[in-house]
Formats: sequence, structure tokens, C-alpha cells
Amino acid sequence: VILIGQTLTMGGQQNVRRDILLLDQICQYKNKIDTSMARSTQTYAYRKFGLNVIRRNITLFPIPTMYRVAHSKNRRYIEESYELFSHKSTYDFDAKRIAHLSTIPQHKQTMTRLDKFLTPKFYEETIFGPNVLSPFCKVNRVFYRYHFKYLYNNKVDITFWPKVKNTQLVYGNAIVDASTGRIISGEIRGDFDMIKFALTFTMGDSGIYSLFPTRCTLNSMFEFLGNIIQASNIAACGLPKVKIDSLATNPQEQLIAAVRCDSLTADERQLYTDYYYDNQTDSTTATPKKRGWAKRFFWDILGDNLLNKITSNYGTTN
Repeated sequence: VILIGQTLTMGGQQNVRRDILLLDQICQYKNKIDTSMARSTQTYAYRKFGLNVIRRNITLFPIPTMYRVAHSKNRRYIEESYELFSHKSTYDFDAKRIAHLSTIPQHKQTMTRLDKFLTPKFYEETIFGPNVLSPFCKVNRVFYRYHFKYLYNNKVDITFWPKVKNTQLVYGNAIVDASTGRIISGEIRGDFDMIKFALTFTMGDSGIYSLFPTRCTLNSMFEFLGNIIQASNIAACGLPKVKIDSLATNPQEQLIAAVRCDSLTADERQLYTDYYYDNQTDSTTATPKKRGWAKRFFWDILGDNLLNKITSNYGTTN
């Protein structure tokens, strides 16, 4: 019995040692990648955003970027964009919109806080900007518990969860290459800034691109004082540059169609059809509906400018 107990103890210690070494390898993976060329790296990305307003009330109006959604009669929206990402450093980049389609009134952006969820940094201390502690950063391992399941082809499925429930921590799992420590794919779930989210991701294969996801699917729900809003995001990065005929009837629509990763559902196509039909009908109406000066000023001018972000470029350096 003593010999069996000693054998089991030694086997358990070896497994724990192997698990710790794998975690160390994941944490050190970024240091093995040459990021010196990050500054000159440019990538193209496609994003699709869907919004479903389940319940709303007057308290939705003061929330930044939600004014147009709160004021509109519609409850479902879709937005697509094709963007160029120019990196200043590994995780610092500028995004330039090349093409854009949207059914949100006046093509305003809404729930922009979700953008950072589509560019997670799993090898850094925080995943989304300065928020949410990564389970794959060595200094954060004290906050998480881990379970290891060794698979075929030298892959490991690591499940992680917080030791104490906290909005700065996440639940989830990741498939990891045991030979290099590279994260291949995974899913994380959490509750942060009044948003419940579930993010599924697939990382790049090699080099600096392996530090970023090539595909993200984000499902989230925002709840605030009786308002309930569901949002879905899909982002695909590392796409090629696409050119179309500049004389095309609708170049924006053709660009989006060329880079769209998944075909639109019947409901999504109907949202576009209804939106463009309504706009065309409004523009061709002979007797447009009159709006009083008070409603035009307070709703359209004052409300829009107070509750939405306004940006402009100044000087030669913008």
C-alpha cells in the first residue's frame, strides 16, 4: 500500500509539473515571435454587427452611442464593414474604414465598446484594452484554476475558471499546441461593464499573425434599467486587399459582398431590403411629413450632438 501510494504521488507530481511547464510555455510564446516588423504590418478585416432591441425605455437615451437606436422605431439592425488595420506596434493599430453598409439611422455607430472584444490579447496581462485579466499571463495565474486534457497530435484542451467570481476574470477553454505553447482556438465567457459576452476565436497560424485571432464570433447581451439589447459580432482578419470597378453602380455594396465570409441569412437580407425601401420611399414622397421646430431642435440637433461622439481633424497632423 505504501509503495502504491508513493507511486501515485510521484505520478501526480509529474502531471502537475507537466501542466505548469505547459502554462509557462504559453506565457512565453509571445517572446519567441519576431515583432520587429509589426510597425509596417497592414491587414484587412471584415466585420458584421447585428443588433436586436428586445426591450427599451427612456433611460436608453442618455447612453453614449445608443441615442439613434433609442429614438428609432425599428428594433433590429445590421451593419457590415471592410477595414484596413495599420499597426503602430504589436497591439496598437489604426483602423480605416474602406466600405460600410448599415441600417442604423444616419449610419451612426452604436455599442462601440464591443469593438475591443473583437481584438483580444490573450498573451498580454489584460485581454480587452486595460480590462479583464488573461488566464495565460503568468502574473494572473494566481486568480485561475486549470484543468488539462491531453489530446492527439500533441494538442491540449485547457479549461480555466476563476477562483473567485469577479468581472475582471473569465471562464472558458483553449486548444493549445503543446510543442510550442501557441493558442490555436478557444472560447471565453464573462460579464463585464453590464455586458454578458461569449467569444469564440481562432488564432493565426504562424509569426506575428499567431498573436491575433483570424476569426472571432461574439454574442453579447446588454442590460440596463429594464433595457435589454442583444448583439452579435463576426470579425474575420487577415483578408486580402480587394479592388473593384470604380464605375460600379454601388461600389460599397460590391466590396462588402466580395469579402463577406458567410452569406447573409434571409432575415438579414430582409433588414437591408426594408431599410433601403423605406429610405427610397421617404426621398420620393411629394409631401414630406412636417416636423415642428421644437421636435427638430431637441430631438435631432441637441439630442444627437449631446449624446453622440463628435470627432474632427485639426491641423496638418490630424
